[in-house]
Amino acid sequence: MSMILNQDFPSGDPGIDTVSGGLKIGDNVVWRTESLALYRRCCRALAVQGREHGMAMVYFRFANHPPLFALEQDDQGGWMVAGEFSHAVEVIQTHPERGFEDFITQIHRVISRKGEGGIYFFDSLSDLQNIYYSDRMIGSFFRLTCPYLRRLKTIAYFCLDWFVHSNHALTPIRRTTQLWIDGFVHRGQFYLQPIKTLGGKGGLYRWARRSSEEVGISGDPGGDSEGPDRGDTAAVPVQNSAEQSAVRSALGWQGVPSAAYRQVDVWDSVFLRLKDLLQAGESPKNTESAPQGEGPSTPDTEEQIRELHRITTRMMLTNDPSMEELALAEISPRDIVSIWQRMVGTGFIGGKALGMLLARAILRNARSRIQDYLEEHDSFYIGSDVFYTFLVDNDCWWDRQDQRSPEYYLRKNESLAQRILQGSFPQDVVNAFQDLLEYFAGSPIIVRSSSLLEDNFGNAFAGKYESIFCANQGSLPDRLEEFLNAVRRIYAGTMSREALEYRRDRGVLEKDEQMALLVQRVSGTRRGDIFYPDLAGTVLSWNPYVWHQDIDPGTGMARMVIGLGTRAVEQVGDDHPWIVSLGSPHRRLEEGRKRQHQQMMDCINLDLGRFETRSIALELLPPRLVRRDWRRRRVLREMGLPESQAVEVSLDAILSSREDSLIPLLREAASRLSRAYGVQVELEFAAQWGPGQENPPENGRTPEQAQADDLPGSLRINLLQCRPFQLRLPAGESLSRPELVKHDPRIIIHAKGPVIGVGRSMAISHIIYVDPQGYSRLDEGRRYALGQAIGRLMHGLPAGHTTLLLGPGRWGTSTPAMGVPVSFRDIKGASVIAEMDWMHEGLSPELSLGTHFFHEMVEADLLFIGLRRSDKDCVINLEWFREQMAGCRDGDDGLGGFECLYCLPCGSQPRGIVLFADPIGQEVLLYQDQPPS
Repeated sequence: MSMILNQDFPSGDPGIDTVSGGLKIGDNVVWRTESLALYRRCCRALAVQGREHGMAMVYFRFANHPPLFALEQDDQGGWMVAGEFSHAVEVIQTHPERGFEDFITQIHRVISRKGEGGIYFFDSLSDLQNIYYSDRMIGSFFRLTCPYLRRLKTIAYFCLDWFVHSNHALTPIRRTTQLWIDGFVHRGQFYLQPIKTLGGKGGLYRWARRSSEEVGISGDPGGDSEGPDRGDTAAVPVQNSAEQSAVRSALGWQGVPSAAYRQVDVWDSVFLRLKDLLQAGESPKNTESAPQGEGPSTPDTEEQIRELHRITTRMMLTNDPSMEELALAEISPRDIVSIWQRMVGTGFIGGKALGMLLARAILRNARSRIQDYLEEHDSFYIGSDVFYTFLVDNDCWWDRQDQRSPEYYLRKNESLAQRILQGSFPQDVVNAFQDLLEYFAGSPIIVRSSSLLEDNFGNAFAGKYESIFCANQGSLPDRLEEFLNAVRRIYAGTMSREALEYRRDRGVLEKDEQMALLVQRVSGTRRGDIFYPDLAGTVLSWNPYVWHQDIDPGTGMARMVIGLGTRAVEQVGDDHPWIVSLGSPHRRLEEGRKRQHQQMMDCINLDLGRFETRSIALELLPPRLVRRDWRRRRVLREMGLPESQAVEVSLDAILSSREDSLIPLLREAASRLSRAYGVQVELEFAAQWGPGQENPPENGRTPEQAQADDLPGSLRINLLQCRPFQLRLPAGESLSRPELVKHDPRIIIHAKGPVIGVGRSMAISHIIYVDPQGYSRLDEGRRYALGQAIGRLMHGLPAGHTTLLLGPGRWGTSTPAMGVPVSFRDIKGASVIAEMDWMHEGLSPELSLGTHFFHEMVEADLLFIGLRRSDKDCVINLEWFREQMAGCRDGDDGLGGFECLYCLPCGSQPRGIVLFADPIGQEVLLYQDQPPS
């Protein structure tokens, strides 16, 4: 049947035609009723017409209520319609429990496959509340689905229950649908009342009851009988006020829908119920002692709390089974209520927020010593539904659907990001943002990505999404605009090439990835016009690089910087963080070498309202972070030179083994969290020292002396993030070292570390080599171009290649003077990265432990090797490299004209090239497999 939009189409029931003014092609019809029998009667009447007109008909089955049509199982274990409509209506079993994105995508794919025309029947949308607990998402579902159905010239029936939805669902549904009809049952009789129609009349109609053999039980006409209506189906206006009031009063009345108290949807209702139960005197599991005056709980209320604890955990924290188990064990019902009270919108808080909250809860429940030193957190959470609604409001949802396809995921990502940057928010969300900013009262804040997949088991997303500092200074309108721009930027970042390619590579393009946000107060102190913490950094519970035999890798390591922790998680310029073994902090990485101290720090300029990088001002640091060379100071004074030259940044004073100092506290926290997670973990932290307010100076101690002790009133640590760290630890069995003596001519490279990764012995198929001398002669622009050329080389290698990257300085640096500026995308697929300190004196390969680049190396199971020219145990057969380089410039080599770039195909060698790497023994050998003839 050829379909024309707005063409008349019979409903199959004269009474419905009277009330609605007649159906038209393209209509979406909402039936609001408590009677499933009434809705079923409407659907079956329309199904008769659809069958007679030869129209395709689909029934989307997803609710827990009885089906709209009689069903039976098919041969594959699915469902099919039985009885009169067995070959006319197709059943599509959907799975809303898998996530909103999957649910709506499945429905839209079916609609797209069917094409123009057809009739669609949906179970009651109100049942989705039992899964999503969010009226906003139900409203979004309707706003996305109904216009799509109308464009395809279909007719669709939907059902809503009375009094279960707030205006967050009702308003968008009413605006979008073409027809809305309320249904009632009173004394065994159906009634209809048109709410939104094009040609129908207003008022209440008595819908003539069906013939006696079709009347159901309990005064509900229609029952479960199959087949179309038989008998009189006229809709007769109700003219008598007594009957009108009796019908409308039968359901009761729960308030004016537009009133403020009706804005509390099922989401908030669940949390309010949990809050009421807790306040009534329950003492839930996993909490600290209940407030004085709370009475004992009863078995009934305890069971209700346990059930609501489980439900709210799935509503707000996670739907990942592994994280859910951990969250239920550690995050108490009282914690749940506290999180909800600090939440904007509905939905999940995301992986990063959950990781931070879990870490604090685990340490609290374990009564860890670090608990006494933790800075209170007063974070806010912007729910994932706010992101989803933002996409729908700003007409971005449809294009975003392309990103679920490996073929089209980059087709519109840039234009989509631009639309997001120009998007607007609903006024109620803007009002909540203003409340949030007024709470922080001009204190610097950071808006952090916290997506559904982020920081979960198997997906770190390290550095893929943005975190944005807001100075939060000035007038409220200015601060609000700064905040809105930060939120938009993070939302737009979900469309970046890097994030999408990461999702593709991890096989999660199709997964429900929504962006929640974590809003945190920035830890630190104002010093003049800038704001920063004394110290910040990352902690790994396992140290993958052991640089001394005294170091136990199980005690973990830290990468620390002065100022904001941004310089600890990125490789930045010619600067140096502190890399510390938490078990042996006195064993310095730079032992035997001249130490290059951190020179620059990141901070927030409060006067200018922006993030900045500045030289470290030694006079603004606490005494424990500087070292004074008194002998040099005296010499400088005698020479008339500035004494400041005798002062330098140093962490010597805090690298203490005393149990109440920073390093042991971080070690204990990482160990406890790793045991709770069951895997290795990574933490982000900030620390600062101040005068002891809880422990004032005693026994004549000066404030300076008090400050020198890490007492609970002095040292404050803020745990900012915790996530599983997917590190493959070396196997227990030792590797079999090849029998090669020191000067064996087969040896190409021999070094005694550093070696980071899982030990292995493997054949190398290709070596991509960047000659240090040639590279040092390139200008900055050509160095960036060389990085791109390496990416093209890597992508052109055959499948299954095992490639060693060998070059000067740091791979993946953002500063070409410090190494080869490639992105991880460029070198993805490599097996080994080797860094050489051959560029200039004083430049050593800066280990990327704790950086985002290091996370990607770990997730890719990539081996890291550092080669130091100053190390007497480091041997490189440069003659072998010169011989190979002389013969690899024939034809179209794909090297981009770079004389310093070589791709050596080891498979063409008379003797195979083998790499032996032992991270336990800290030894690496690259050698020819057979001795020369």
